[in-house]
Amino acid sequence: MEPDWTIIFEILTKYAKENKPINMGEFTRFNEQKVANNMRYLKENGYVEATIADKHDGSFEIGVAVVFEMTAKGYDLLDRIRNDGVSE
Repeated sequence: MEPDWTIIFEILTKYAKENKPINMGEFTRFNEQKVANNMRYLKENGYVEATIADKHDGSFEIGVAVVFEMTAKGYDLLDRIRNDGVSE
């Protein structure tokens, strides 16, 4: 999956600001599956601790995506995006 850095920035910024669990449905200006896929990317790359669960209906869609903690690596990524406007 190719990360969407706009969505990633929104996810990390929202968590850093609110410091509480956030789920894929909280980003109404983006497609929910795109948000969920980017949450999966963040989790798989060690930027966040999250629960990601696929639907069990054969659709290959994510049914649940909740970020419950941002790691130090996630905060570093957020700082890099803020400072450079760029990804990894």
